[in-house]
Amino acid sequence: MARIQQLDSITINKIAAGEVIDRPASIVKELIENALDARASSITIDIKEGGKQLIRMTDNGDGFHKDDLALAPIRHATSKIRSLEDIYETQSFGFRGEALSSICHCAHLSIVSRQKNESAYEISAYKDTISPIKKTTHAPGTTLTITDLFHDLPVRQRFLKTNATELSYILDYCIQFSLAHPHISFVLTADETEKLNTTGITDLYQLMILLYGKSIKDSCIPVNETIGPLTFTGYISDPTLTFSNRNKQIITVNGRLIKNNLIMKALTDSYRDMIAQRRFPLAILDIKLEPSLIDVNIHPQKTDIKFVNPGFLFDCLPKVVMMSLQASNKHTNPIEPIVHTHQPFQTQTIASHSISSSTNPAAPFHDHSVIEPYQVVDKQPEVDPAVINALPNLLQPLSEDRTYHTSSPLDYIQVLNTYIFLNTPTGAYLIDQHAVHERILYEKIKTHAATQTARQVLLLSEVIDVSLDLMVIFEAEKDYFLELNFLIEQFGSDQLIVREIPNIFQKSSINSLVISILNQLKEFPGSTRNLTLDQKETLQRQACRAAIKAGQTLYPEEINQLLHDFIKSPQNYTCPHGRPLFIFYDKSKLESLFLRK
Repeated sequence: MARIQQLDSITINKIAAGEVIDRPASIVKELIENALDARASSITIDIKEGGKQLIRMTDNGDGFHKDDLALAPIRHATSKIRSLEDIYETQSFGFRGEALSSICHCAHLSIVSRQKNESAYEISAYKDTISPIKKTTHAPGTTLTITDLFHDLPVRQRFLKTNATELSYILDYCIQFSLAHPHISFVLTADETEKLNTTGITDLYQLMILLYGKSIKDSCIPVNETIGPLTFTGYISDPTLTFSNRNKQIITVNGRLIKNNLIMKALTDSYRDMIAQRRFPLAILDIKLEPSLIDVNIHPQKTDIKFVNPGFLFDCLPKVVMMSLQASNKHTNPIEPIVHTHQPFQTQTIASHSISSSTNPAAPFHDHSVIEPYQVVDKQPEVDPAVINALPNLLQPLSEDRTYHTSSPLDYIQVLNTYIFLNTPTGAYLIDQHAVHERILYEKIKTHAATQTARQVLLLSEVIDVSLDLMVIFEAEKDYFLELNFLIEQFGSDQLIVREIPNIFQKSSINSLVISILNQLKEFPGSTRNLTLDQKETLQRQACRAAIKAGQTLYPEEINQLLHDFIKSPQNYTCPHGRPLFIFYDKSKLESLFLRK
């Protein structure tokens, strides 16, 4: 057996560098964070061969003091902390000089820096060799040049991708940092071709349009909410705008870019019954809280952090998303539709009278145990102005005085017995009658299910195998399962027995649900569980079966009732499956369809 021996300093430093630097983009990230710590307002990056040959970054930050230049490339030399306790209170993105040690052990590094009202100085470093300090010329700020990355580490070189792929990773970081810090100008040039330039654009919304395209401009919802010690700011997309991956989800905590499983899962849960599976919303969010409530030193590349109270954050984020969607001033302003004194044009005309599914086979509203059927009476349904102001609604007001006349019939037409064109002062809405009714019913069923407190005794109690770590969690959280209306007992050292369950779960997989709840309690201590979301598919099926169908003729009273109920619905973006409920045609869109502009 081989004997233990101490490694030389160069080998030790190369191993340590590998934890921080795995590709050119890692270097770019570290240097950008250093520039932000130096209070730079402009950052310029030059790249050659995807960063393999050259990475040069120039910022206009504070610069290095002359006497600090020789210390900067030394491992664990920093200006940000003085003791271990300082690590847990730091508000910087990293310890300036910490990353430079890793860089110079896998590439050649040179630093030129000048502080305001001082001379400029230059050093170079490679491995443990640092050159003498030389006087030079430079504008206030710092330029770092990295060349020949991994030139003496062929194993690392083999894992690098093509120049284009490595450049794309660098561009990803530049986009993320520019959106996280829109007040800072970023310029990225690759092989003498400008790839990114955010100079002069300090508004986050305009920057998002520049980087992600004009297609997102009508679907972005501002976020500005505070719950307890947490403040959320930024933008999210409404449920009609989704993507096939999470590339457009940029989360920062106190300005620090992170990729955190807790936040990703909470964000996914926030949209769970609004978008289709394997689709992801846009989210550019910054979460602010006291530095003492997080630990930023759990990852070598500083891409993750720990929260003192992860369960509280896990519960807050879905509430923030819902409040932001409901407060949106986009298409969800209070309604002031166009109304007419004459009968709206319909595919068929009937006299106003009471209609129910029991007397009219064409009526689509059937009686179900969970919700009340539609009952259309002689008087047109009225929308309470207080409800209109409190909930997200479909249309914009006609005038600033916000005088509502929603008791009158709306101006609409049913097309192909499937779609409803609704005329409004701002344009026309083409509405899917089945999807709209399905969303209305789903919200009612969900509300009903959430208020149920009854539970049923299982004919055959279900025994669940539980790992030892989760059994410890169960023993500590027995009362929580009682709050969820489960009667579960320990059945040996590694099994649980479920005797009673809430009525809503009579057709559910109890085994997977209990394990899922235990895993959540372990990973996000203190979090709560929305059991109705666990029954999303069951509740969706109920709503889908009960909803009116495509191709079904509706009476004027039924359409008017459907539209008013839709206006009052707390969710009017998508159906529970994630399909859009409507398409809006404003003047500009209609003119473009007819080539008028």
